[in-house]
Amino acid sequence: MSELVVGQQVGSFVLADQIGRTNMGEVWRAWDSANQQVALKTIAMDIRTDEMFLARFRQEAYEHRKLRHKSIVPIYDFFAEDDCLFLVMPFIEGGSLEDLLAREGQLPVQQALDISVQILEALDFAHQNMLIHRDVKPSNILMDNDRAYLTDFGIALPIGKTRLTTGAGLLGTPGYMSPEQITTPLDVDHLTDVYSFGCVLYEMLAGRPPFVAEGMDAGDVRYRLQRQIVDDQPIRLREFNPDVSPRLEHIIMTSLAKSRDDRFPGCGSFGRALDSIRTDLSSSPASIQPASAPGQILVEPVVVNQVESQLPQVGRVSTALYLTVSLVAGMLPFFFVQDRQFVLLFFLSAALSFVLQLRVLYKCWMAIQDGNARTTPGKAVGLLFVPFYSLFWASQAYPGFASDYNRLIHRRELRCRRQPVWLYWCFYNFNCFIMPVASLFVNFTTLSFLIAANVLLIVPVMTGTLCTALNRLSEARSLRQEITQSSDAKGGEVLA
Repeated sequence: MSELVVGQQVGSFVLADQIGRTNMGEVWRAWDSANQQVALKTIAMDIRTDEMFLARFRQEAYEHRKLRHKSIVPIYDFFAEDDCLFLVMPFIEGGSLEDLLAREGQLPVQQALDISVQILEALDFAHQNMLIHRDVKPSNILMDNDRAYLTDFGIALPIGKTRLTTGAGLLGTPGYMSPEQITTPLDVDHLTDVYSFGCVLYEMLAGRPPFVAEGMDAGDVRYRLQRQIVDDQPIRLREFNPDVSPRLEHIIMTSLAKSRDDRFPGCGSFGRALDSIRTDLSSSPASIQPASAPGQILVEPVVVNQVESQLPQVGRVSTALYLTVSLVAGMLPFFFVQDRQFVLLFFLSAALSFVLQLRVLYKCWMAIQDGNARTTPGKAVGLLFVPFYSLFWASQAYPGFASDYNRLIHRRELRCRRQPVWLYWCFYNFNCFIMPVASLFVNFTTLSFLIAANVLLIVPVMTGTLCTALNRLSEARSLRQEITQSSDAKGGEVLA
């Protein structure tokens, strides 16, 4: 097929003008048979005969057509003509976010947040429908007045399906690719979209992407960008835009974390964090903040995440009480060694120790429930009573809690010590592997010694660790609330 030209008839459409190009093709404004404007997207001229790209284009049409969301550009139809494939989409007159940034440079914080919440909702919807975008960038976000639309799922990855590309080729756009798209391109998940949109939001507020490289040729620039993305930290956003609050900067820097585990767990939680700031900005009148002296930190009225106050209120646990009861329960049977009911008393005491620990574990899981935890308090404790399955689930209930706890204090910037995940793994391995295996291969005396060590030492240590974690989190949250109330009352206080 020859090169497309203005006025050409393509199927039932007449081409008006070319309005853009994407990684995989051209985009034309066209008129349909009812004299309505539409957008036609086609495969790029130089790769029409490439079967891999043709297959990916067909996949885009099939996967994208299933997505029905108010912030995703829908696919009306797709067809082939003269060995060329076309997607039929609505025509968005406002142009792309890339065009807007080219005109405006930096965007106001409120406008950037409005766009972000809409696009993150769209990405979260795509992820829930088992589709990862993998090429989130300003040119793939279309604007129509106050509405933002996500488009171009041309290199999207259906979650759980076989990838069309089996090589190590990089798919994405330099400057917006996540570290894992560069280092392990065949092992990306939905968190790559969290990172890429973090880059877009950074650019909306800074007037430039997080990483910028200049070189002698395109290959050199691409290499330098990749090295920066993998190894370097972005310049602090507030150096480019002082209107960005520390809280917003922290949210954006969290989305740009090198490790997937340190980012938001999904676009939904990312969007909710931004939406809380947007709500604060729209409901609170602007106030004049005092200038901070060198070496001082300005605490703003909206710095503290308002979601903090929505966390379940868990009462402070008396660590000494739990430890005392646990130790007494473990030691009591040994005063009746010669008694006929020793074995029964021993197992009842061990059960009491574990019940006390599970009660604390339930409270701990309640304390970190902010919409991002891996499980619920009920599941965390209840599934431990399922035969055989509990051997696996304990890894989610104990080490999983420590990991989620550490993520929570990192996201909330709480002044709280991180939990030693290795200690939780030791407890899990002892109870779920060493004890079951020992019961099969060792004699009764050795097994009794292991059980006694577990009841008298390991269980109380883990109970004390959980109590300490809960108390520290409670104290950190109380301190955060005091800072919030103080800054709200004074309109921003300078702390030495």
